[in-house]
Amino acid sequence: MIPASMLDAAAQKWQSMFFPLPNYGRPNLTTANFRATFPQQTQQDKMDTRVDYYFSPQHTIYWRYSYTRLQPHAIDAGVPPTLAGYRWNIHP
Repeated sequence: MIPASMLDAAAQKWQSMFFPLPNYGRPNLTTANFRATFPQQTQQDKMDTRVDYYFSPQHTIYWRYSYTRLQPHAIDAGVPPTLAGYRWNIHP
């Protein structure tokens, strides 16, 4: 055990901000000894758009745009995917 006089006060203050005191389980439990619930609001906005244009039965073109926004930004990469394509059917 490290004596309290050898512990840095700044490190103890920092630790108290990120590691709360135990509030669950047996007093000698060193893991899984804290439980809490935190209110969280999440919002998800999603949009998909597609435009098709037919030059002729053999020539078509399309453009698709998809957008998803998640808040809080846990997994959102912020780069919306865009896809464009062209089709040319050649047949005898």
